[in-house]
Amino acid sequence: MNIIFITPVYNDWESVKILSKDLKEISDVNSWNSHLVIVNDCSPNQIHYEKDSLSLNSDILNLYSNQGNQKCITIGLSFVYDKFKEYDYVIVLDADGEDKPSDIIKLIELAKNNNDDKIIFSKRQKRNENKAYIFFYTLYKIFFYLLTGKTINIGHFSCIPKKLISKVLSVDGIWVHYCAALIKSKLSYGTVPCDKGLRYKGKTNQSKGMLLFHGLASMIVFQDIIILKAAVASLVGILFTSLSFIIIFFSKLFIIEIFGLEFNTNTMIILAIVFLLFSQIFITSLFYLIKKETNMFLLEKEIYKKFITN
Repeated sequence: MNIIFITPVYNDWESVKILSKDLKEISDVNSWNSHLVIVNDCSPNQIHYEKDSLSLNSDILNLYSNQGNQKCITIGLSFVYDKFKEYDYVIVLDADGEDKPSDIIKLIELAKNNNDDKIIFSKRQKRNENKAYIFFYTLYKIFFYLLTGKTINIGHFSCIPKKLISKVLSVDGIWVHYCAALIKSKLSYGTVPCDKGLRYKGKTNQSKGMLLFHGLASMIVFQDIIILKAAVASLVGILFTSLSFIIIFFSKLFIIEIFGLEFNTNTMIILAIVFLLFSQIFITSLFYLIKKETNMFLLEKEIYKKFITN
């Protein structure tokens, strides 16, 4: 069986060496013919390894500018789609050890059991982060569900059968957020429970700002759904303020107090401002939905060529 591994890396070169060794060991045990594609996200402390110095046969794609983890995954998939013909599965995983190589067997087995018709993702069970991280991550998942109507409980540690690679690269928004785009798409996927592994070396390179951006990116993929909900909510607001305006107008006209409250001119002004605000949101949302191009996030299959220096 032929397996291709894709891993983005930013400065974490020592971890890459350990990952390569671990992937070589698991490949030998399972008689896999494996290849590692390393997407170097323009690491400032860049060390150009010779391919022969890594335990596994490898390609290193050196990007000329920092693109972020999500784009690195797509660049790697694009490279594999264009350059490789003989392979059965592509495994996407982090280089830091938190995606445990030992779990790859479970991902592949489930893919086989589904006749290679599903992308298989890891589903985090036990996490090693502190309580603050877990709290905000839980809050993010709730917020994501309220805005999109979808549940996100998967990471990008995944197994993609060869016959689905072209479809994955055709998914709207895959460039923006790998997991969110596939959740939104019509492609079938399954999950395997996996505990988060311990890092090989050092601490994560991701700052709190980067994690926040990552969360917002997942919602950008669903922007049409979110904006549609905003349009509906603003329409309800328009109807409510219009009704309130009419009630207040007639109450003042006939000098009637409603519910013991005396409505004055200030109330009318506030309602008028709220009405205009909801109207602006509604009109803007409607205009966006009419003008939106369905494939605004689609990309060329050979997009990787625009970003690599080698």
